Amino acid sequence: MRKIIPKKITPRALKLIGVFLILAGLLVLFYVPLTDLYARYQQRRLARGWEQETVEKESTEPEFADEETVSPATEQATPAEEPEVDQAYYRDLKEGEVFGRLVIPRIELDTIVLEGTSREILRKAPGHIVGTGLPGLGNCAISGHRVTFGAWFNRLDELEVGDLIILHSPNREFRYAVMEKRIVVPTDVSVIQPTPDVRLTLTACHPPHSARRRLIIIAKLLLPTRQRPD
Repeated sequence: MRKIIPKKITPRALKLIGVFLILAGLLVLFYVPLTDLYARYQQRRLARGWEQETVEKESTEPEFADEETVSPATEQATPAEEPEVDQAYYRDLKEGEVFGRLVIPRIELDTIVLEGTSREILRKAPGHIVGTGLPGLGNCAISGHRVTFGAWFNRLDELEVGDLIILHSPNREFRYAVMEKRIVVPTDVSVIQPTPDVRLTLTACHPPHSARRRLIIIAKLLLPTRQRPD
């Protein structure tokens, strides 16, 4: 039987393999920081557009001087009456457009939220799950990344019962208090289904770097909602 002699790898081939391995290592090393830079650039761009759309022109810098928690005894709200201008805004809203602004003082989060949860949308910001409630109405569900592309929800697991969450629509400010934290499987969509009460549901992969479970934060709407000043 004829003996097969393996060909020798030429010095040029070895050099190319070495360059490829170095580039692959650099890509792995800098992937997360690069996605973070991209997401934060998108956030700055979106925040500027949001300021032009909203009635109140406010700073894009987060302010966390307000309280981080609210009294557990605070009365839960009934569905809010959205201003007519807000109804028109959400009725015409398309996927990829600005849904609102989410502020969580406890974890120093201040981020624009987009409509939709496609891969491209979540690379820019947390996304409102299409078909769920609106600010102050029903079960409003928002999903976001915990590791890459801004990692806006990376500290979501630090929230505790009573922590304050603020969701801004174009003309109102809705305040919610965390009432429950859950870990569920990805196929459990009951947490984003319509509910008789008014709530905000935040979802993210759990644990970080894994999609085996979902971290769920459920918060109830508090009274009163605040009209954003002209």
